[in-house]
Amino acid sequence: MNTPISLISFLLLVITVILVFALILDLIAFFLKSKQFPKSLMLSTIVSIIIFSAVLLYYLNSSSG
Repeated sequence: MNTPISLISFLLLVITVILVFALILDLIAFFLKSKQFPKSLMLSTIVSIIIFSAVLLYYLNSSSG
């Protein structure tokens, strides 16, 4: 088990979950109040999901071998 990679993966998971919740709340406010669409928050959430997925896949592939 590679401890630094699992720690990075856990921290990315926490950041991604926080960003997803913030995006969901902003989307609810967007649909209810017709506010400006949260493009930067959506972009940062998508990027963090991609980075987390890449680290998780690397971790799973390296631990199986």
